[in-house]
Amino acid sequence: MLHRGILIAAAGVWAYATAALAQDADPAKVLKEAAAAAGAIEAVSYDSELRAEGALAKRASPSMRGRVIAQRGAGGGEPLLRIEGDSRTSAAARESRFSAAFDGKSAYRIDQHKKEFGRGAMPGAAELLDAPALLVMPDFLAPGAFADARQRPLRHEGVQDVNGVPCDVVRVGNDSDANLARWYIAQNDRIPRRLDRIYNLPRLKGVIVLALSNVNTAPKTSPDTFRLTPPAGFKSVEHRSRGTESMRQRVLLSMADPAPAWELKAPDGQTVSLSTLRGRVVVLNFFATWCAYSKQGLPLLQRVHDQYRDKPVSVFAISIWDSGDPVALFREKGYTVPLLLSGDKVADAFQVASTPVTYVIDAGGKVALALGEHHDDLDKQLSAAIDRLLTADKEPK
Repeated sequence: MLHRGILIAAAGVWAYATAALAQDADPAKVLKEAAAAAGAIEAVSYDSELRAEGALAKRASPSMRGRVIAQRGAGGGEPLLRIEGDSRTSAAARESRFSAAFDGKSAYRIDQHKKEFGRGAMPGAAELLDAPALLVMPDFLAPGAFADARQRPLRHEGVQDVNGVPCDVVRVGNDSDANLARWYIAQNDRIPRRLDRIYNLPRLKGVIVLALSNVNTAPKTSPDTFRLTPPAGFKSVEHRSRGTESMRQRVLLSMADPAPAWELKAPDGQTVSLSTLRGRVVVLNFFATWCAYSKQGLPLLQRVHDQYRDKPVSVFAISIWDSGDPVALFREKGYTVPLLLSGDKVADAFQVASTPVTYVIDAGGKVALALGEHHDDLDKQLSAAIDRLLTADKEPK
């Protein structure tokens, strides 16, 4: 396991460069060093501010600020979180105070405005963290930090001060991209201090800024740091919508069960429904951009899509429980698998309790295969099921 001493030693190597050298910094090297610095962190705390700039600032985009404490999860799992902050939906709106936490098993949230205390097992209670998690800097304590960014075109844009810290500015993406990013990586410790998400769509133009200050890479934590208890007089609400059903864990639909009807939109606004696909074999892969196992399965899904491109087979990737940007992920990776968005309700209908989950539906609209979790041979299992169904359709009735 990497130790904080590595980060301390690296700080000396990454001391302030001259202005001339800073202008010539290699952006790929900057992000590689940032990934190494992130990998050395076991826990971190920081003040975080989220705001909109440009045209987005004129819309009802939320602004948030607060304090984040994060600790690396056991066994490479999701990081433990404690977030204290406030948000407002517009400049004229009243601030709403909140507290949220994740202890590795359960999520918690205290809403001061509604006087509610929410709690539930993950991933069923993921909605408790959706909004507060916007204050969390991506790639802190995450496996493969900055891996996606380093695969896109990079450009060093000089040095800029962020809350008193000189940072190398690395732009990720091309000017013509629908969305790109700008990372501000501190020169002294290579820890990111700001992230700009830049949107250049016809109906969505502007920048979402996440800026950090008072970064501490050795905060004191305990198990109680990542748990919340209900304040006196607050209503307690148990959240189970995505994970559990009464007293038992939900199971996937069984073979020959009728597939639930669904209708979802693609990024271009086109509507796709199961009813319009009758007579075709349909593959549905439920995934989330924050789930490492989901992302491991997408190249295998792409392989299946390519294999059956000229057959009566439709393969879809359905984004669920997502605060990330699945469209950007697909663009970065070059995936051409048809992407469907905002599939949370469809996931509930298919009894999806975790990601990834993959279904194969036969030409008559019945479940032919249901696979939970990640499978290294996903493409082979799907191909076997699809071939079996295509062969059966050709046999005389």
